[in-house]
Order: sequence, then C-alpha cells, then structure tokens
Amino acid sequence: MWYTFSQNNSGGYYIENDYVGSILFIEALNQNEANDKMWAIVEDYSEWCPCCGERWDTPWGDDDEGTETPERYGKKLIGITTIKGLQDFMSWFGETMVFYFLDGSRMIVSIQNKKLSVRKISVDGVETQSDEATGFLSIK
Repeated sequence: MWYTFSQNNSGGYYIENDYVGSILFIEALNQNEANDKMWAIVEDYSEWCPCCGERWDTPWGDDDEGTETPERYGKKLIGITTIKGLQDFMSWFGETMVFYFLDGSRMIVSIQNKKLSVRKISVDGVETQSDEATGFLSIK
C-alpha cells in the first residue's frame, strides 16, 4: 500500500533533494511501518519555526489503510499524462516528489522550468535517468 506525506513549508521554504520532496510517497505494509520509514527518512530534514510549526507530520493517523497507487487528497497519480497535469497534481507545493518502494529503492520526480526529470536510485545507490515514472506516469 502507498502512504502520502506532505511537507509543510516551515520557515517559508521546502527542502527538496534526493531524499525528500514537498511530497513523499512511501510504499509499506501498513501505516505504522510507513510512519517509521518516513521519520527515518526525514530525520535530517525536520527544521521547524515558531510561526509555521513542524515541517513533517503523520497526517492520517494510525488507522489509515493506504491506497493501492500513489494519490494525494483523493486524486490518483496514475493517468496523469501531461506536465501541466502533474503540476496541477502537485499544486503549489514545491517541485519535487520522492517515492520510496518496498524494496528500498527510490524515485525522484521533479518539474523545473516545465521539464520533467525522473531519477531512479536502486538500493545499492545506482542511479538511472528515465522519461517515465515507473508504473505511475506517462508524460508526453
């Protein structure tokens, strides 16, 4: 199952790199495992400010059942076929999404200057570029 974690722009900015984006999608067996993975991932990227609050949260509680495919606010990522559609999906929440798969690999999807970048990083750190986000996007 997939679990979605959104980053708060604490301090007025998002932290986006090879490990965290404005949105994290984590594949896990249950919500508790997803929460544990998320906290381990964001440990070094968890600043907060007094006016904006914490950067990360576990928004759906312990009883969330996750989703079959990555989605956000009930909107599925599968089926998006244009960069504009992907920008709408991401809304104004930064430019990068990071997907963590059960096997430990990750995929970084970002849009900068209306160009899509998809980078896949295996468990052993081997990186590959791709035009398509495996199984989720078919951007034209």
